[in-house]
Amino acid sequence: PVVRLSRARGARGSMGEAERLARRLKCERTVRRMRHPFFSKEVWVRGVPIRAAACVEDSALAVAADRLSRQLAGMPPSVIHRLRDLSAAVHVIGRAQVTSDLPEHAHMRGIEGGYTGEAGVTVDQRTRGMGGLQSSCGEENLLNIEEDPTYGGRDILTHEFSHALMDYGFPPAVVDAIRAAHAGAVADGLWTRADGSRAYAGSNASEYWAELSMWYWGTHGEFVDPQARRPAPGPGGLAEYDPRGFSLLASVYSGAHPGFLAGAPAGAAGRPRKVLRPLPTSVPPAARRSVEGDGEPCDLILRNGGPGAVFLWWVDHRGHPHAYGVAAAGNALSQGTFVGHVWCVGPLGDLSAPVMTWLREGVNAEAAPAPAGAHADAPAPAALAGAPTPGVHAG
Repeated sequence: PVVRLSRARGARGSMGEAERLARRLKCERTVRRMRHPFFSKEVWVRGVPIRAAACVEDSALAVAADRLSRQLAGMPPSVIHRLRDLSAAVHVIGRAQVTSDLPEHAHMRGIEGGYTGEAGVTVDQRTRGMGGLQSSCGEENLLNIEEDPTYGGRDILTHEFSHALMDYGFPPAVVDAIRAAHAGAVADGLWTRADGSRAYAGSNASEYWAELSMWYWGTHGEFVDPQARRPAPGPGGLAEYDPRGFSLLASVYSGAHPGFLAGAPAGAAGRPRKVLRPLPTSVPPAARRSVEGDGEPCDLILRNGGPGAVFLWWVDHRGHPHAYGVAAAGNALSQGTFVGHVWCVGPLGDLSAPVMTWLREGVNAEAAPAPAGAHADAPAPAALAGAPTPGVHAG
């Protein structure tokens, strides 16, 4: 079934909020019903799905489509292709839901410290939006941004999806330009308060890009001066306070930045991708552990094409596993790692189960092709060990 949120030009009759929004966009926005254990509706923008559960209003998806459309409108095809290839998506958290209701964060429910390790705080207490391949934001922020009790006045979808763009869509030259702009702004004393503390945009290059994106698209991030509301909300306030940052965002979001023409592959790492191959089954369990210390940085991207969720563990140099995330059915998970580190993927919590798949970066032990169901790509030399998990792809 399909619920249409727009009418053809010249159609008569009353229009709801979502329909008026679609008319303003001058394009059709269609919320399609879907069969999924959690999500029940979706709308697509340039190959990127926006999904939500049944409790979320259709109009929230229309607003999300509007915001995502403007971020992607000027992006070169290479960026869009990379996002689609990695199964990037936006998930809306219903007003009556919490972050850990989303399948990709369900494993963090009630875990003190969440992803950040902050004492006494769970992921649901800390945030109603996450960045990454599965970016998310709250329904209330989409429908009434000014009265959002958590992030009033801030466009959380734009902030979180900006992380996906920088981490997975942009070529290295654009990422380097963002890092240089952040370093230059901080060196000039921008995004720094009188007491020496920094606003969120000054904390690192990733947050600099995400925070400035909110200003560029009409709202604001964390103020340097909350009392004076400085920089003033909107692109004008950003251009006045950080003109070089504003110029950078204008060139990137328009697709005119020279970094897009450098010929480098999309993706923050920009490394060549190679096929994962199986390690000999004779490798003993004691050898399935990370090397001590860090090798060359790379990315592990897990695509789950199976019917159920799969979990990802990092195995340290002592052989101890550490839970790092979950890829829900049909979703992808990206994790930064290093050559020589060992990861384990599987549907169970028992690492000794025979269905577990072991991943080791930086190894090409055999020339034999990977077994059926375990095809994978990786941004650095890598290998598989153990029996493959059907439907799971790592790349």
